[in-house]
Amino acid sequence: MKKNVERKLFQPVFIIAFLFFAGSVSGGSTLAEDWQSAKWNSPKDRAKWQSIDNSDELSTAEGNYQLYCSSCHGARGDGNGDLAETLEVPPRDHTDASIMSKRTDRHIFKTISEGGKANGFDENMPPHKTVISKKDINGLVKYIRKLCRCKYKEK
Repeated sequence: MKKNVERKLFQPVFIIAFLFFAGSVSGGSTLAEDWQSAKWNSPKDRAKWQSIDNSDELSTAEGNYQLYCSSCHGARGDGNGDLAETLEVPPRDHTDASIMSKRTDRHIFKTISEGGKANGFDENMPPHKTVISKKDINGLVKYIRKLCRCKYKEK
């Protein structure tokens, strides 16, 4: 009886650990290559980068936001993180739809992956491409869209 209980507990833990490890191993191309080769005007390719719809993936994106972004941008994304006062340039308020709706998903993706300097912003926004997978950066883009309750609006 005890072995059956242990086996039943072990199987889900093993499967979750395997999926986590398998998901953390990157493919053959680099983040920069995938980002540059993406055809952002194509709805099919855009859907590839925005394919986070289930609650587990949004939960992961929120966890990553809390881990990597909230110290500057705040837990609610309002730009009032613990480190915000120490920065010369205030962090972006991700809840401000009037600003965030002017940013394309590609722009947000590039800022997260390459850092603020890549888009002409403050260099205190560090690049995250070495610590966050491209899939998870895409999740952060979608999570930021959730925070601002907005999408990119062409002029």
